[in-house]
Amino acid sequence: MKITKAQLRQIIKEELEGFSKSHPDDEWYLESPLSAEQEEEAARASLPRDVDFKAISKGAEMGKQEYIDLLTTPAFQKDKRTKELGY
Repeated sequence: MKITKAQLRQIIKEELEGFSKSHPDDEWYLESPLSAEQEEEAARASLPRDVDFKAISKGAEMGKQEYIDLLTTPAFQKDKRTKELGY
């Protein structure tokens, strides 16, 4: 099956638009606020009050068990960001 350059451009454009919509700006996405339930879980884990999702994900990436455990709690398992990180 042959496709024209115009068809190829359209396919690429559609793929890029879909990617942009499904992968918002990472910084904003990771730094968006925790839910009240997640804040409670973080407090139980004795993490700083101002901890955000980015800090939690970085702690987990570094292998810090308290952060990994936090991501496995029900409050964080409901968050699609947690699933996208593979926890």
